[in-house]
Amino acid sequence: MSVESAGISPPLSVRLGQWAERGALGRKLAIVLTLAAIASAIATYAALTPIRTNVSTVLILLNLDLALFLILATVVARALVRMWIERRRGAVGSRLHTRLVLLFSLIGMGGSYGVAWYGIRINTLANSRTAFASLKGRAFPVYSTPIHAGMSVGTMLVSVELLFMLAILLFIPGDYAGPCFIGFAIGESLGASALRIAGGIFTKIADIGSDLMKIVFNIKEDDARNPGVIADCTGDNAGDSVGPSADGFETYGVTGVAHITFILLAVKDPALHVPLLVWIFVLRVLTLIASALGGTIARTLGPLTGASRRAERQLALAFPEK
Repeated sequence: MSVESAGISPPLSVRLGQWAERGALGRKLAIVLTLAAIASAIATYAALTPIRTNVSTVLILLNLDLALFLILATVVARALVRMWIERRRGAVGSRLHTRLVLLFSLIGMGGSYGVAWYGIRINTLANSRTAFASLKGRAFPVYSTPIHAGMSVGTMLVSVELLFMLAILLFIPGDYAGPCFIGFAIGESLGASALRIAGGIFTKIADIGSDLMKIVFNIKEDDARNPGVIADCTGDNAGDSVGPSADGFETYGVTGVAHITFILLAVKDPALHVPLLVWIFVLRVLTLIASALGGTIARTLGPLTGASRRAERQLALAFPEK
Protein backbone atom coordinates (compact mmCIF):
# COMPACT_ATOMS: atom_id res chain seq x y z
CA MET A 1 0.00 0.00 0.00
CA SER A 2 1.44 3.38 -1.02
CA VAL A 3 1.63 6.43 1.20
CA GLU A 4 -0.93 8.35 -0.88
CA SER A 5 -3.51 5.53 -0.82
CA ALA A 6 -3.19 5.28 2.95
CA GLY A 7 -4.08 8.94 3.28
CA ILE A 8 -0.70 9.90 4.71
CA SER A 9 1.07 12.82 3.07
CA PRO A 10 4.68 12.12 2.10
CA PRO A 11 7.50 13.99 3.82
CA LEU A 12 8.42 17.47 2.68
CA SER A 13 11.74 16.31 1.13
CA VAL A 14 9.91 13.72 -0.99
CA ARG A 15 7.34 16.27 -2.16
CA LEU A 16 10.09 18.75 -3.06
CA GLY A 17 11.92 16.07 -5.04
CA GLN A 18 8.76 15.13 -6.95
CA TRP A 19 8.05 18.78 -7.69
CA ALA A 20 11.61 19.31 -8.93
CA GLU A 21 11.38 16.28 -11.22
CA ARG A 22 8.05 17.41 -12.69
CA GLY A 23 9.38 20.87 -13.46
CA ALA A 24 12.82 19.66 -14.67
CA LEU A 25 14.33 21.87 -12.01
CA GLY A 26 17.70 20.11 -12.07
CA ARG A 27 18.27 20.83 -15.76
CA LYS A 28 17.18 24.45 -15.41
CA LEU A 29 19.42 24.89 -12.38
CA ALA A 30 22.39 23.46 -14.29
CA ILE A 31 21.79 25.87 -17.20
CA VAL A 32 21.49 28.87 -14.87
CA LEU A 33 24.66 27.88 -12.98
CA THR A 34 26.58 27.42 -16.23
CA LEU A 35 25.56 30.85 -17.50
CA ALA A 36 26.41 32.40 -14.14
CA ALA A 37 29.83 30.73 -14.13
CA ILE A 38 30.56 32.04 -17.65
CA ALA A 39 29.49 35.56 -16.66
CA SER A 40 31.59 35.41 -13.49
CA ALA A 41 34.63 34.19 -15.45
CA ILE A 42 34.27 37.06 -17.93
CA ALA A 43 33.93 39.55 -15.08
CA THR A 44 37.03 38.12 -13.36
CA TYR A 45 39.04 38.42 -16.57
CA ALA A 46 37.86 42.01 -17.02
CA ALA A 47 38.83 42.84 -13.43
CA LEU A 48 42.31 41.34 -13.88
CA THR A 49 43.00 42.99 -17.25
CA PRO A 50 43.88 46.54 -16.13
CA ILE A 51 47.36 47.22 -14.83
CA ARG A 52 45.99 48.61 -11.56
CA THR A 53 43.37 46.16 -10.35
CA ASN A 54 41.02 46.51 -7.41
CA VAL A 55 42.11 43.77 -5.04
CA SER A 56 38.82 43.57 -3.14
CA THR A 57 36.81 43.25 -6.36
CA VAL A 58 39.11 40.51 -7.63
CA LEU A 59 38.83 38.62 -4.33
CA ILE A 60 35.03 38.82 -4.39
CA LEU A 61 34.92 37.54 -7.97
CA LEU A 62 37.35 34.72 -7.23
CA ASN A 63 35.25 33.64 -4.25
CA LEU A 64 32.16 33.77 -6.45
CA ASP A 65 33.94 31.62 -9.05
CA LEU A 66 34.83 29.11 -6.36
CA ALA A 67 31.27 28.98 -5.03
CA LEU A 68 29.81 28.48 -8.51
CA PHE A 69 32.37 25.80 -9.24
CA LEU A 70 31.50 23.92 -6.05
CA ILE A 71 27.77 24.11 -6.78
CA LEU A 72 28.30 22.94 -10.35
CA ALA A 73 30.51 20.10 -9.10
CA THR A 74 27.74 19.08 -6.68
CA VAL A 75 25.14 19.06 -9.46
CA VAL A 76 27.40 17.03 -11.75
CA ALA A 77 28.26 14.59 -8.95
CA ARG A 78 24.56 14.11 -8.18
CA ALA A 79 23.85 13.39 -11.85
CA LEU A 80 26.73 10.92 -12.01
CA VAL A 81 25.50 9.14 -8.87
CA ARG A 82 22.01 8.83 -10.35
CA MET A 83 23.45 7.47 -13.60
CA TRP A 84 25.53 4.99 -11.62
CA ILE A 85 22.48 3.83 -9.64
CA GLU A 86 20.46 3.41 -12.83
CA ARG A 87 23.35 1.51 -14.36
CA ARG A 88 23.47 -0.77 -11.34
CA ARG A 89 19.81 -1.51 -11.82
CA GLY A 90 20.31 -2.30 -15.49
CA ALA A 91 21.28 -5.52 -17.22
CA VAL A 92 24.54 -7.40 -16.80
CA GLY A 93 25.50 -6.62 -20.40
CA SER A 94 25.60 -2.89 -19.76
CA ARG A 95 27.94 -3.41 -16.80
CA LEU A 96 30.18 -5.58 -18.97
CA HIS A 97 30.27 -2.86 -21.66
CA THR A 98 31.33 -0.31 -19.06
CA ARG A 99 34.12 -2.54 -17.83
CA LEU A 100 35.30 -3.15 -21.38
CA VAL A 101 35.42 0.60 -22.05
CA LEU A 102 37.47 1.15 -18.88
CA LEU A 103 39.80 -1.77 -19.63
CA PHE A 104 40.56 -0.70 -23.19
CA SER A 105 40.91 2.92 -22.08
CA LEU A 106 43.81 1.78 -19.90
CA ILE A 107 45.22 -0.22 -22.84
CA GLY A 108 44.98 2.88 -25.07
CA MET A 109 46.78 5.00 -22.47
CA GLY A 110 49.48 2.36 -22.17
CA GLY A 111 49.93 2.38 -25.95
CA SER A 112 50.34 6.17 -25.99
CA TYR A 113 52.92 6.09 -23.20
CA GLY A 114 54.81 3.20 -24.80
CA VAL A 115 55.03 4.92 -28.17
CA ALA A 116 56.14 8.17 -26.48
CA TRP A 117 58.91 6.31 -24.62
CA TYR A 118 60.10 4.71 -27.85
CA GLY A 119 59.96 8.07 -29.65
CA ILE A 120 62.11 9.94 -27.16
CA ARG A 121 64.56 7.02 -27.00
CA ILE A 122 65.05 6.98 -30.78
CA ASN A 123 65.15 10.76 -30.88
CA THR A 124 68.00 10.84 -28.35
CA LEU A 125 70.04 8.28 -30.31
CA ALA A 126 69.37 10.09 -33.59
CA ASN A 127 70.51 13.41 -32.12
CA SER A 128 73.80 11.90 -30.99
CA ARG A 129 74.45 10.13 -34.30
CA THR A 130 73.62 13.25 -36.32
CA ALA A 131 75.99 15.37 -34.21
CA PHE A 132 78.87 12.92 -34.66
CA ALA A 133 78.09 12.45 -38.38
CA SER A 134 78.36 16.20 -38.93
CA LEU A 135 81.95 16.12 -37.66
CA LYS A 136 82.97 14.03 -40.69
CA GLY A 137 81.95 16.77 -43.13
CA ARG A 138 79.56 14.55 -45.13
CA ALA A 139 76.08 15.85 -45.89
CA PHE A 140 74.11 12.68 -46.50
CA PRO A 141 74.49 11.07 -43.04
CA VAL A 142 73.39 14.34 -41.44
CA TYR A 143 70.29 14.26 -43.62
CA SER A 144 69.51 10.55 -43.57
CA THR A 145 69.80 9.85 -39.83
CA PRO A 146 66.91 12.12 -38.75
CA ILE A 147 64.78 10.93 -41.68
CA HIS A 148 65.16 7.27 -40.78
CA ALA A 149 64.70 7.94 -37.08
CA GLY A 150 61.39 9.61 -37.85
CA MET A 151 60.39 6.77 -40.16
CA SER A 152 61.26 4.28 -37.42
CA VAL A 153 59.02 6.04 -34.89
CA GLY A 154 56.19 6.47 -37.41
CA THR A 155 56.33 2.87 -38.55
CA MET A 156 56.40 1.63 -34.98
CA LEU A 157 53.38 3.62 -33.82
CA VAL A 158 51.34 2.66 -36.90
CA SER A 159 52.26 -1.02 -36.45
CA VAL A 160 51.27 -1.01 -32.76
CA GLU A 161 48.00 0.75 -33.59
CA LEU A 162 47.15 -1.75 -36.32
CA LEU A 163 48.04 -4.65 -34.02
CA PHE A 164 45.65 -3.45 -31.30
CA MET A 165 42.79 -2.70 -33.71
CA LEU A 166 43.14 -5.97 -35.61
CA ALA A 167 43.21 -7.88 -32.32
CA ILE A 168 39.93 -6.24 -31.29
CA LEU A 169 38.39 -6.90 -34.70
CA LEU A 170 39.46 -10.54 -34.95
CA PHE A 171 39.35 -11.90 -31.39
CA ILE A 172 36.53 -9.92 -29.67
CA PRO A 173 32.88 -10.85 -30.40
CA GLY A 174 30.95 -8.36 -32.48
CA ASP A 175 28.61 -7.35 -29.64
CA TYR A 176 31.57 -6.22 -27.52
CA ALA A 177 33.91 -4.86 -30.23
CA GLY A 178 32.19 -1.45 -30.27
CA PRO A 179 32.80 -0.64 -26.58
CA CYS A 180 36.38 -1.90 -26.96
CA PHE A 181 37.07 0.45 -29.88
CA ILE A 182 35.46 3.39 -28.06
CA GLY A 183 37.42 2.73 -24.87
CA PHE A 184 40.66 2.36 -26.82
CA ALA A 185 40.09 5.70 -28.60
CA ILE A 186 39.26 7.45 -25.31
CA GLY A 187 42.35 6.06 -23.58
CA GLU A 188 44.83 6.98 -26.29
CA SER A 189 43.30 10.47 -26.58
CA LEU A 190 43.65 11.07 -22.84
CA GLY A 191 47.22 9.74 -22.81
CA ALA A 192 48.24 11.85 -25.81
CA SER A 193 46.70 14.98 -24.28
CA ALA A 194 48.57 14.49 -21.01
CA LEU A 195 51.88 13.84 -22.78
CA ARG A 196 51.46 16.78 -25.13
CA ILE A 197 50.78 19.15 -22.22
CA ALA A 198 53.60 17.70 -20.08
CA GLY A 199 56.13 17.87 -22.92
CA GLY A 200 55.20 21.46 -23.74
CA ILE A 201 55.45 22.58 -20.12
CA PHE A 202 58.82 20.81 -19.72
CA THR A 203 60.40 22.41 -22.77
CA LYS A 204 59.05 25.86 -21.89
CA ILE A 205 60.37 25.74 -18.32
CA ALA A 206 63.79 24.55 -19.54
CA ASP A 207 63.91 27.30 -22.16
CA ILE A 208 63.05 29.97 -19.61
CA GLY A 209 65.67 28.62 -17.20
CA SER A 210 68.35 28.79 -19.87
CA ASP A 211 67.37 32.36 -20.73
CA LEU A 212 67.50 33.38 -17.07
CA MET A 213 71.02 31.98 -16.75
CA LYS A 214 71.99 34.04 -19.79
CA ILE A 215 70.64 37.22 -18.19
CA VAL A 216 71.98 36.66 -14.68
CA PHE A 217 75.54 35.57 -15.57
CA ASN A 218 75.86 37.51 -18.85
CA ILE A 219 76.75 34.48 -20.94
CA LYS A 220 75.29 33.24 -24.19
CA GLU A 221 72.32 30.93 -24.22
CA ASP A 222 74.26 28.13 -25.96
CA ASP A 223 77.48 28.66 -24.01
CA ALA A 224 78.98 25.47 -22.58
CA ARG A 225 79.25 27.18 -19.19
CA ASN A 226 75.48 27.64 -19.09
CA PRO A 227 73.98 24.62 -17.27
CA GLY A 228 70.62 25.52 -18.78
CA VAL A 229 71.88 24.32 -22.17
CA ILE A 230 71.50 20.68 -21.16
CA ALA A 231 68.07 21.35 -19.69
CA ASP A 232 67.08 23.25 -22.83
CA CYS A 233 68.21 20.40 -25.11
CA THR A 234 66.40 17.87 -22.93
CA GLY A 235 63.28 20.04 -22.94
CA ASP A 236 63.35 20.38 -26.74
CA ASN A 237 63.78 16.63 -26.99
CA ALA A 238 60.79 16.04 -24.73
CA GLY A 239 58.53 18.65 -26.28
CA ASP A 240 59.34 17.70 -29.88
CA SER A 241 59.30 13.93 -29.37
CA VAL A 242 57.04 12.78 -26.54
CA GLY A 243 54.03 14.89 -27.50
CA PRO A 244 54.11 14.35 -31.28
CA SER A 245 54.72 10.59 -30.94
CA ALA A 246 51.73 10.09 -28.66
CA ASP A 247 49.71 12.54 -30.75
CA GLY A 248 50.42 10.57 -33.94
CA PHE A 249 49.44 7.33 -32.23
CA GLU A 250 46.18 8.90 -31.03
CA THR A 251 45.36 10.50 -34.39
CA TYR A 252 45.88 7.27 -36.33
CA GLY A 253 43.74 5.29 -33.87
CA VAL A 254 40.90 7.79 -33.59
CA THR A 255 40.60 8.12 -37.37
CA GLY A 256 40.43 4.32 -37.62
CA VAL A 257 37.65 4.17 -35.03
CA ALA A 258 35.85 6.98 -36.86
CA HIS A 259 36.03 5.05 -40.15
CA ILE A 260 34.66 1.91 -38.51
CA THR A 261 31.84 3.85 -36.84
CA PHE A 262 30.96 5.57 -40.11
CA ILE A 263 30.73 2.27 -41.96
CA LEU A 264 28.55 0.64 -39.30
CA LEU A 265 26.18 3.62 -39.07
CA ALA A 266 26.07 4.95 -42.64
CA VAL A 267 25.95 1.69 -44.60
CA LYS A 268 22.54 0.10 -44.11
CA ASP A 269 23.31 -3.23 -45.78
CA PRO A 270 24.99 -5.54 -43.22
CA ALA A 271 26.47 -7.61 -46.04
CA LEU A 272 28.72 -4.69 -47.00
CA HIS A 273 30.13 -4.12 -43.51
CA VAL A 274 32.75 -6.89 -43.62
CA PRO A 275 34.14 -6.06 -47.12
CA LEU A 276 34.41 -2.35 -46.25
CA LEU A 277 36.14 -3.05 -42.94
CA VAL A 278 38.58 -5.40 -44.65
CA TRP A 279 39.20 -2.78 -47.32
CA ILE A 280 40.07 -0.13 -44.70
CA PHE A 281 42.57 -2.36 -42.90
CA VAL A 282 44.11 -3.63 -46.15
CA LEU A 283 44.73 -0.03 -47.22
CA ARG A 284 46.36 0.73 -43.87
CA VAL A 285 48.63 -2.29 -44.12
CA LEU A 286 49.57 -1.39 -47.72
CA THR A 287 50.48 2.18 -46.73
CA LEU A 288 52.70 0.79 -43.97
CA ILE A 289 54.47 -1.56 -46.42
CA ALA A 290 54.85 1.22 -49.00
CA SER A 291 56.38 3.55 -46.39
CA ALA A 292 58.88 0.90 -45.31
CA LEU A 293 59.86 0.22 -48.94
CA GLY A 294 60.23 3.94 -49.63
CA GLY A 295 62.53 4.35 -46.65
CA THR A 296 64.64 1.40 -47.72
CA ILE A 297 64.97 2.74 -51.27
CA ALA A 298 65.89 6.22 -50.02
CA ARG A 299 68.54 4.78 -47.71
CA THR A 300 70.00 2.56 -50.43
CA LEU A 301 70.00 4.96 -53.38
CA GLY A 302 70.44 8.25 -51.49
CA PRO A 303 74.26 8.29 -51.38
CA LEU A 304 74.38 7.47 -55.12
CA THR A 305 72.35 10.48 -56.26
CA GLY A 306 73.94 13.56 -57.78
CA ALA A 307 72.23 15.87 -55.29
CA SER A 308 73.94 14.13 -52.38
CA ARG A 309 77.36 14.36 -54.00
CA ARG A 310 76.87 18.05 -54.84
CA ALA A 311 75.80 18.80 -51.26
CA GLU A 312 78.89 17.05 -49.90
CA ARG A 313 81.17 19.02 -52.25
CA GLN A 314 79.57 22.29 -51.17
CA LEU A 315 79.93 21.31 -47.52
CA ALA A 316 83.58 20.47 -48.06
CA LEU A 317 84.20 23.85 -49.73
CA ALA A 318 82.38 25.72 -46.97
CA PHE A 319 84.19 23.91 -44.16
CA PRO A 320 87.63 22.81 -45.42
CA GLU A 321 89.63 20.46 -43.27
CA LYS A 322 92.56 22.05 -41.45
